[in-house]
Amino acid sequence: ANLLPQVSLGSGFNMLDQQTAASSFGQQGRFNWTAQATATQVILSEPAFANVTIQRLLLQAEQQSLQSSVLDFVQEITNAYMGMLQARAQSELLNTNLGLTRNNLALAQQRANIGESGQTDIFRWESELALGQVQVNDALAQYDAARFNLNQLLNRDIDDTYSLPSESGSDTLVTLVASTILPLVENAADIRELGDFLVMEAFEKLPALKQIELSIAASERQALSRKRANYIPQLTMRSQYDYNIGN
Repeated sequence: ANLLPQVSLGSGFNMLDQQTAASSFGQQGRFNWTAQATATQVILSEPAFANVTIQRLLLQAEQQSLQSSVLDFVQEITNAYMGMLQARAQSELLNTNLGLTRNNLALAQQRANIGESGQTDIFRWESELALGQVQVNDALAQYDAARFNLNQLLNRDIDDTYSLPSESGSDTLVTLVASTILPLVENAADIRELGDFLVMEAFEKLPALKQIELSIAASERQALSRKRANYIPQLTMRSQYDYNIGN
């Protein structure tokens, strides 16, 4: 805004006594109404020019900060989703083990009925069954907690459910890595090359680093402007027009 033309309009009214008006020899009346218009335009101003550059750099830094927040949120949602997959896989595994425990308990009861074993095996499997039920309930509670967390992050109803893939979270991740990264890595040199590539990508595209670079550039431009202000003059063009409406 400091570099744009500035226009101001004004009007004034004053009343003079008869003696003062008479002593002006007709140049002023008793009642004087005037209007004034003023226009100014900055021609050269290092602080104004620097401010434009600095504000653009700060805007880009804010945009990178927003992008960084978006990526952080995506990562948080991904972690919540993977946590829900792992909780689902854990509950399914424990539920399968619980079914095996029930089968072993039934087998122990049958053996006790025909006299092949005593009540000790039955008591042991009953204890294992009770413990397995507790573990399954805990796993289901963890799955519900992970699902509630994901619904909250996605701003969905807390009781919404999902149609999850048949693979567990770890299987899905292993499959993804095996199909994308592992074919590119054959020896230790390839691993080092992949590491260097990831580091270069981070330096070039990581929003947090770009935000820091833009903030540093804004500070350097501000410091340069303060140095230039010691020897670069400021030039402004100004025009004014006065008009006597009536007296």
